[in-house]
Amino acid sequence: MHEIQITYIEAKAFEVGLRAEFDRRTAHLWEGEIDMLDIEAIATEEAEISEELGIWLAHDDVLDAEKALVAWAHERVKVEPRYAQSQAAISRLFARYRGMPSIRSRVVDLCLRLEA
Repeated sequence: MHEIQITYIEAKAFEVGLRAEFDRRTAHLWEGEIDMLDIEAIATEEAEISEELGIWLAHDDVLDAEKALVAWAHERVKVEPRYAQSQAAISRLFARYRGMPSIRSRVVDLCLRLEA
């Protein structure tokens, strides 16, 4: 496995762990009857917990690692013999994958499957 693939996996695992901790710490906020006034207080508390845990920083790290992973994979597939046959389509896919939620996770998965 390539270092870039490992970096992405580690960043994603860290973010998933933080999100699980966030869910654990905020689950009680949504129990029982909730009115409109409660929602603002809940949102404030969730924001404070999010900030404390560093979830958004971890998410930014995942996005940076994903971008590096996809760039590496794009360069990596360029040396494949079949690349020339599908160069335009592959380049479009790599250029647009972030704006296509339906395939984003598939592209990342394929990038992780490439051999170093």
